[in-house]
Amino acid sequence: MILRPLETRDLAAVAALWNPVIRDRAITFTTEEKTPAALAAWLVAGPPRIAAEGSDGVLGFVAAGPFRSGPACASATT
Repeated sequence: MILRPLETRDLAAVAALWNPVIRDRAITFTTEEKTPAALAAWLVAGPPRIAAEGSDGVLGFVAAGPFRSGPACASATT
């Protein structure tokens, strides 16, 4: 496995990894599934994004940055 900067060519793989988590788990701050087109803006809008790549392609990814709210936060009240 290697770690490298995430690239535009990786965005379909990122969507394939991320969307089941959005759809099937309650551990993200969004309810909106990702498209490669939407991820293109995300890729350049913040700190570097890192891909973990193996012989079968992108195995995972990481993105870090300041807290940001999302659609799932709107339903939380205090």
